[in-house]
Amino acid sequence: IRNTALDGKTPARALTLTNRYMQNDSRSNMFVTAFYGVLEVANGRFGYANAGHNPPFIWRAATGEIERLTKHGIVLGVLPVIRLEDTETILAPGDTLVLYTDGVTEAVNAEYEQFGEERLETAVAFTLDADPHTTADELAAVILQTVQTHVGAMPQFDDFTLVVVRRLAFP
Repeated sequence: IRNTALDGKTPARALTLTNRYMQNDSRSNMFVTAFYGVLEVANGRFGYANAGHNPPFIWRAATGEIERLTKHGIVLGVLPVIRLEDTETILAPGDTLVLYTDGVTEAVNAEYEQFGEERLETAVAFTLDADPHTTADELAAVILQTVQTHVGAMPQFDDFTLVVVRRLAFP
């Protein structure tokens, strides 16, 4: 993905080319989900494309609401030709973007109940509603602890990747 994006291609174009390379080079019928976004820090513009990955979400500081980035396309490596769309939103000062793999939401407790997207969103909203100045690192730590509390002694069975991005207000 990085190699296809180096010359400034849009996220959708970079993922589409990645799919083509995967089709041409792979003999193992492998596939991958991917979310690729570009944040312009100066103005908060966030352009992205989603190839079958878990939908990231934004906690909006102005309203305290969660906005899921649900626009997505097919996973990479399945079909020789795919179409993905570039989508754009704005991260306003104080907004928080949360990206994660299914290992976060599919983590299970002793009753094999998944952590789920709703618990993830609730942990984010509750934390940021209580203290809107919570840093990205602090929020990530809260999410990790909340997932660990949910799973208890159950072993981790999948990858666990979490990225938290907060847009700060510049003076």
